[in-house]
Amino acid sequence: MPGTGTDKRYNTKNPGFEHVSHNAELSDQFKLCAPGLCCQPCLFWDTYNARAFVRVTENRIESNYPVMCAPCMMTDMVSSTYYDKVKAPFERATSCTPFHMCCVLEVSGQVAATAKHPACNNCIGGMLGCRSYIIGLKDAQAFCVAANAARESHAKGERIAPTVQVMQ
Repeated sequence: MPGTGTDKRYNTKNPGFEHVSHNAELSDQFKLCAPGLCCQPCLFWDTYNARAFVRVTENRIESNYPVMCAPCMMTDMVSSTYYDKVKAPFERATSCTPFHMCCVLEVSGQVAATAKHPACNNCIGGMLGCRSYIIGLKDAQAFCVAANAARESHAKGERIAPTVQVMQ
């Protein structure tokens, strides 16, 4: 019987190490209009921004959009999506998302999107609830390039990681 956490999706090129190929920056717009948060990050932006992250690793996309109402009252909201669950390439979504005002204005920063099927990675797929989003990005295109490269490498059984990784 296999042990806990031994599924192949968790494997990394160098056992015990995980290579982060891209750390996405959050947009300054996100601090003014972060959707779904009870308290906007602008009140404690430096603390919020230091704790929040969106990163591309060799086997998943990981993000943290903390919920915070005061610097001493913060709850991390970490989410991981493994590449075997990503069925369509990431694209920069420039309109028709729940994070665009009047369908076209990026008020919370840039948005990257993927879908349950490549044919659904568009406005109609978004309206049908078939898309998932990474929000508040400063450069969604750079995120999409890194995420798609890592996803393709993972699908081929390769890993975008150095042969030897030194932890600093």
